[in-house]
Amino acid sequence: TFHKELGVGMSGRVYLGKVTRTNAHCCVKVMQKKRVLRLDQAENIMRERELMRSFDTPFVMQSRCSFQDGNHLYLVMDFMPGGDLFQFLVNGTERGSFPPAAARFYAAEVLLALEYLHARGFVYRDLKPENVLLDGEGHVKLADLGFCKPLEEGERTYTTCGTSDYMAPEVMLSQGYGRSADYWAFGVFLYELLAGAAPFHAKTDSARHRRILTADLKFRADFHLHAKDLVSKLCVVDLSHRLGMQLRGIDDVKDHAFWIDDWDAVARRETKPNAKALAVAVMLLVSTK
Repeated sequence: TFHKELGVGMSGRVYLGKVTRTNAHCCVKVMQKKRVLRLDQAENIMRERELMRSFDTPFVMQSRCSFQDGNHLYLVMDFMPGGDLFQFLVNGTERGSFPPAAARFYAAEVLLALEYLHARGFVYRDLKPENVLLDGEGHVKLADLGFCKPLEEGERTYTTCGTSDYMAPEVMLSQGYGRSADYWAFGVFLYELLAGAAPFHAKTDSARHRRILTADLKFRADFHLHAKDLVSKLCVVDLSHRLGMQLRGIDDVKDHAFWIDDWDAVARRETKPNAKALAVAVMLLVSTK
């Protein structure tokens, strides 16, 4: 049974559902077949379904089952009572941004999600707070794998996709890219968590494009110094100098001074979210019962 709409995406709507036999909550992504075909998203949708069935990590959303009728496709996923990170930024914080400790917690778990995907030969291509969901304990899962694409070692993809504020210069210019685009987007993501807005936002699309193509970063005076250094090394136009794209790969990102937690503990989800995030998730969970 369907109870309320949780969100709307390009390919469909997500609803809170309940399994009649067990009363367990779940999320159901409902996609109209005609719309999927009109947007030429059939291949992406099928790939997303297969990926969500095959991935095995607590940091990436998985599918519990899928089915269809004459007009719609249905993808059933775990219910994430804390909602998405963007809504938490907007509605759950006083300044529209997170303090460094909270930003560090969320960014660390997202980085492990990207590490998992990259290690299996995938580039994610759609990182943004709206695609990071909070579970009932305040931990995160990376969702919406529609743009996630497998790439062979050394292979590039040329598709311009994702959200404009998060696009790397090589994506915007169709120069060919791989995991480099995810590292750039991760820098943008960390900046937005701490500042409450994407770093290259501008009044017009052309102005935003210019800022992205020149990596025109501006930081508030109180921006966390280690985070500033990390963002500045991720949002670099020259791929050979972008953190994550050098010989040690993602280990260079994980060894940066911004992080203070033991990565093994993060991987085991032993680090704890900030108390407010957990309270919001629990409140939302209770409100659905």
